[in-house]
Amino acid sequence: MDKETYSFMYPSGIASFSFRFSGHAMQWLCGTTTDDKGREISNFTLFGDLLARMALTDGAANGFHRPLMLSAGQAQYSEEQLSSQWNMGRKRIRNLLATLTDMGIIDTSRSRVASVMTFPCLLQWKTADGGITSNPFYPRTEGRIRAVRSRADNGIVQTNTFRCSILRHSTGTSLFWLWQSDG
Repeated sequence: MDKETYSFMYPSGIASFSFRFSGHAMQWLCGTTTDDKGREISNFTLFGDLLARMALTDGAANGFHRPLMLSAGQAQYSEEQLSSQWNMGRKRIRNLLATLTDMGIIDTSRSRVASVMTFPCLLQWKTADGGITSNPFYPRTEGRIRAVRSRADNGIVQTNTFRCSILRHSTGTSLFWLWQSDG
């Protein structure tokens, strides 16, 4: 499977997200990544694809040989699967995930059984039916994220809170709408 046959996923069942990003993370999200065939992909599209894998409620992951029981805010992933879907080598995927971790966008945990990611930049999400869920992984990692941001921003801790809504076009295309909020 390559990008020509893979349709990037976007979170479904979500009305909005609240994120906290560093300036460095926002710059990365607004950029692009080139796949192995030389095609540019929006970094926000890659991030949206990862978010679409996140469990909104506790339960088993889907589509894996050894599915894990996930908590809301976790996503089971496979570097091999991302490599195939995004048309990038596994080493490149691993480096990309490490970059996202360094910026405080995701956090990963790998074992022999499975790999799991969380989204420490995500404060909360609002479902289409109006329910609001606070990210259980945000508070526990706050200090580490601030330390990473401090190093990434040359000693200046600068974070901003952003709200994100997903707009759906009648053609099925999704668009993230991002704006800065007051806290």
